[in-house]
Amino acid sequence: MIKYFIFCLTGMLLVSCGNSDEGTLEAFLTLEVNANDKWSENYTFTDLNIRVYGNKSDWIDESNELFSGNFDETGKINLTNIGLIPEQEVYVDVFTTDNVWSNWGDNLFETGTYFINLHSTAVIGVWDFSFIRNQINNMPENMPKSFTISKDLKLNMTFENNEIQRFLITSVYENGMDIKMDEFSPVFYAYEGTVIYNDETEELYLPILSGDPGTEYVFKEK
Repeated sequence: MIKYFIFCLTGMLLVSCGNSDEGTLEAFLTLEVNANDKWSENYTFTDLNIRVYGNKSDWIDESNELFSGNFDETGKINLTNIGLIPEQEVYVDVFTTDNVWSNWGDNLFETGTYFINLHSTAVIGVWDFSFIRNQINNMPENMPKSFTISKDLKLNMTFENNEIQRFLITSVYENGMDIKMDEFSPVFYAYEGTVIYNDETEELYLPILSGDPGTEYVFKEK
C-alpha cells in the first residue's frame, strides 16, 4: 500500500513538473530576408542588422531591445531565447548600417515564421520645399514649407503660415509611400495618394492638386 502511494505521488509530481515546464516554454521568432538584386549589389545578408522591441514605444525610442544582432550568411535568423511568449507581438527593425535599406512600414510581427522584404527608405526625417517641377503657371497660394516623416508612419506638413496638416503613411515602397489625410487634422491640402522618392536625386515628389496637371512639389532632405 505504501509502495502504491509512493508510485502515485511520484506520478503526480512528474505531471506537475511537466505542466510547469510547458507553461514556461518560450516562443520563437524566425525571420528570413527575401533576396533583392538591387540591395544585394552592395550588401550581403550579414550586413543586415536586426533589432527586436517588446512594444511600440520602445521601437520608436529605440530603447530596451529584446535582441540586437545580425542575420547569418543565408539571410535567416531564429530567435528562441529572448523571453518571447506564444502569440506575443513585437516590433522588428531590419536595416543596413547606412539606413538606406530597411523593412520600415512592415515592423509589427507576432511570434512565428516570416519572410521580410527590404526597400529603399532613407526618407525618415525633415524635408524642405525646394521648387515646383513642371511648372507653367503661377504657384499655388497655400505653399508648403517643409514636412517631417517619422518612424511611426506619420507625415506632418508645415505651410508658409506655419499651419500644420497631418497625414498617415499607409504603405511603403522602394520608390515612395502612400499617404492619407489624418481625419483629426485640419485640411489645408486635400490629398490621398503616393509620394514618390527618387533615390538618384534624393528628392521627394508630391503632386500639386491645383494648377498645371503633372506638376509636383519637390522636397530635399534637410
